[in-house]
Amino acid sequence: MSKNPNKYQNLVCVKSCGVIATRNPRFRRTMEDTHVVIDKFGEKEDQGFFAVYDGHGGSQASNFCKEHLHIEFLRLLNEKEENNEIKETEKIEIKEIKEEKEEKEEKEEIKETKEEEENEMTEIWRKTYSNIDLKLKENGIEYPGTTVITSFIRQEGEKKTLYTANIGDARGVLCRNGIAQRLSFDHKASVLEEQERIKKQGGFITNDRVCGMIAITRSLGDHSFKQYIINEPYTTKFEITGEDKFIILACDGVWDVLEDQDAVDLVKDMNNSQEMSKKLLMTALDKGSTDNISVIVIMI
Repeated sequence: MSKNPNKYQNLVCVKSCGVIATRNPRFRRTMEDTHVVIDKFGEKEDQGFFAVYDGHGGSQASNFCKEHLHIEFLRLLNEKEENNEIKETEKIEIKEIKEEKEEKEEKEEIKETKEEEENEMTEIWRKTYSNIDLKLKENGIEYPGTTVITSFIRQEGEKKTLYTANIGDARGVLCRNGIAQRLSFDHKASVLEEQERIKKQGGFITNDRVCGMIAITRSLGDHSFKQYIINEPYTTKFEITGEDKFIILACDGVWDVLEDQDAVDLVKDMNNSQEMSKKLLMTALDKGSTDNISVIVIMI
């Protein structure tokens, strides 16, 4: 089990965070999962970064991501915000010499700005995943791979916003008014759209595995299959409301035996994030999970 189980109970960016992991020694000889919890991300009190990396073929890819992915994300985030500050200054200067816009035009401009911000964050995630994938290969980590679930939380004006990205079948779930809201997408070889994409690239699916070998269709690493197993993430954005209680980030060791709503129902009446993460892990073991298990529960 994870050491220092209560180290994330007094955070600034969120109420608390519970983290637990096990190799699952009954079935697994090695631990290939890793996780990241960063409070005051980028030295800003209203920002947090959370991730679970589920390695396969070894732990090299997941460990590399643990050390480097959040750094690359922060670099690209800061770069984009610096560029936006320059653009905003230019807009203000232009506005000062223009006549006041009509109300309809102002509303349209606000809508376009929000869409632009969402697209920018999606692009940051994509570049982060792509750049880390390339760095894996450059550092000689070609054959192992890892699935990824990452979440970035920050205060934006009066609202708190949750940005999430994933590849593979590591999953994120938000509890909103007691109802499970999926934050991610399972990129599995059993998904029809993924099968069609791989076949168009000249690959094939056998027994719900890419080329008969790997069950997931998107990952970081796996460079011997990179023509088929791509690094483009699925991304989501949620504005946190008073109806939102917690987020679960976990590897497929949990989701192989628990549905989203079952996981939420299991812990939704609890208030201690560490006990919640422990209950999810123990339930996954009791239900017969045969994989490494990592769970993060974030109280928001």
